[in-house]
Amino acid sequence: PIHARSTFFLGHMWGLTANQIWFWPRQEDGSPRSDEEKGYGGSNIQQPHLTNEIHTTNLDLNTFSEDIMAMQRQRKPIRIFFSETSAINITEHMDDIFELYDAMVFDGVPIGFATMGILNEKKYGDYDVVVAYKTPYVRKDELAALQLFLDNGGTLITDVYSFKYNPYGESHYPLKESNGKIIKLYSLSAMKDKAFQLAEDDIPAVDVNESNEQGRKTCLWKCVENKNGKYTLAVINVGKTESTIKVVLNDVENMTKSSDLITGKPVSNTVTLAPKAVHFVEVEEGASALKNTTETRQVRVFPNPTKGTVSFDFDGSDQLDSVDIYNLMGQRISSLKDVQKQASVSLNLDSGTYLLKVRTAAFEEALMVQKL
Repeated sequence: PIHARSTFFLGHMWGLTANQIWFWPRQEDGSPRSDEEKGYGGSNIQQPHLTNEIHTTNLDLNTFSEDIMAMQRQRKPIRIFFSETSAINITEHMDDIFELYDAMVFDGVPIGFATMGILNEKKYGDYDVVVAYKTPYVRKDELAALQLFLDNGGTLITDVYSFKYNPYGESHYPLKESNGKIIKLYSLSAMKDKAFQLAEDDIPAVDVNESNEQGRKTCLWKCVENKNGKYTLAVINVGKTESTIKVVLNDVENMTKSSDLITGKPVSNTVTLAPKAVHFVEVEEGASALKNTTETRQVRVFPNPTKGTVSFDFDGSDQLDSVDIYNLMGQRISSLKDVQKQASVSLNLDSGTYLLKVRTAAFEEALMVQKL
């Protein structure tokens, strides 16, 4: 049953809108059922636990269909370039493309693909950057589509191996930056970091930090803002071992509150997921979490409430390195740098309640302040 739930969640999060299923006559370990058993082993009547799980999973998906559809329709700011020519000429090319996709897909940022046809549609506002990895062979029309993308101001991240030859191994003319930008990098990790930097506006407000025995990320996840102004988060562990995740909103751990979307009950922000387990929660800022830290608080802000000017008092340092100001929707609206101890600071804010995230080299803390 857990396999059925994770499969349907993954499918619908990544674009499936309808499904048709059939049952194979298998044991729990995957082995075929014995011929001695009565009845047709492939019938759902012979597998009631699986039938029930599929039923309840689809009910859950339909209940939250608006959020699931929003996950499907997320803008994909990073596109991986796919060349049919390299796929034909290099036996391992699809493994290379998978290596790039695998390096990027576990960080909650939607990843898409860019073929010659997609580039020629000229919907350049749908993505910020195209990434090409180990793609040495391209046809002239594929290269022309990339050049058109650059002519229209596009950004291309590539390595030193790509776009060298035509299908017959003859050298190609080089791409020109024109009105765009070509960024050549020498490692997969550098390409990923640069692509995520360029797609900064599409990085989710919620982050999922992960640790497990495999030493690599194995949890696929997507996050969207829902109609209540909170965040719907779905996480699936596709690895072979348990994985512990920590959900953090706006980089403020002690201000993050999670609730199970199926039961409506509060859940911990740190959970351990079994292989194939689904974690489906609503994430919001939790003022109650902040109250629990008042006894050990290292920073004090006063007056609070304030008419517009505040001062900070804190231990162990002469200044705060930064003060980031967020509204209750989780949007950062202002930042202050190098704030001196007990110096008066003007907050040019509308009336309301705000979250202040303060940092020094020694600590990080979150405060709530009310502007009258």
